[in-house]
Amino acid sequence: MWNVGVLARAGVAPPQAAWATSTLELVWERDDWHLDAETVVPGPAPILNDSTAPAAAATFTTALDGFTDLGSTR
Repeated sequence: MWNVGVLARAGVAPPQAAWATSTLELVWERDDWHLDAETVVPGPAPILNDSTAPAAAATFTTALDGFTDLGSTR
């Protein structure tokens, strides 16, 4: 799985992204698939196309108002 994690916190960290690939090991138990192991390797990261200037932390977090945090899935 190829994914991007994004974080920002006003006064602490500007909006930033970290790309990674994850390999998931699944096991079949109790009539269902379960996660047995995950290996995460940084990258590859795409080149930005410069169509939008980077957002300040406050602008970034304000744009997320109204979204619901689903919490951790693990």
